[in-house]
Amino acid sequence: MARSLDDEGLDEHDQRILEDIDKDGWHCVVIPAEGDCEGWCISVGLCQTLQQPEIAVFGCQPETGHGMLWAAVDEIREGRHFLDGDVSDRFIESYDSTFRQSKLRWYDPFFGWARWYHSGDEFAMLQVIWPDAEKRFPWEKGFADRFVRDQPLLYETDVDEARARHWLESMEIDPDSEV
Repeated sequence: MARSLDDEGLDEHDQRILEDIDKDGWHCVVIPAEGDCEGWCISVGLCQTLQQPEIAVFGCQPETGHGMLWAAVDEIREGRHFLDGDVSDRFIESYDSTFRQSKLRWYDPFFGWARWYHSGDEFAMLQVIWPDAEKRFPWEKGFADRFVRDQPLLYETDVDEARARHWLESMEIDPDSEV
């Protein structure tokens, strides 16, 4: 059950999220870069208002991530429904980005506000994954080394295959524990 402005005990931040969802159909949560980890942005509210999975984008400036999420929302409002493996060229000029379904394991460390809004884990989360300058994705041979740590691969379950170890360590979460 999704949260609402009628819920008791909401603070100012909670109210802003819910007001944005009421007004725009979603809210963008920005988690700023910290240490050696890039920041990320997630949508909150798309499942409830547009019957679309929530969307996350990692490894870019907040303005860029917010813009990418707005582009996704625009496509959704034009009738597009994103699924695991879908591709879009509307997020980065002249480049395709792809969507991958995040594993439930990653909901707690990365998608806390979406979990709060949905009162648990009963929602889908797609990660937008962007390519390097040569249009290679992180799982492709030759992907630029300088971007490898910028995007965890949250469609993977194993912490190392997901490239999430340094992300979890930066949040002071034991990467070898079951998150």
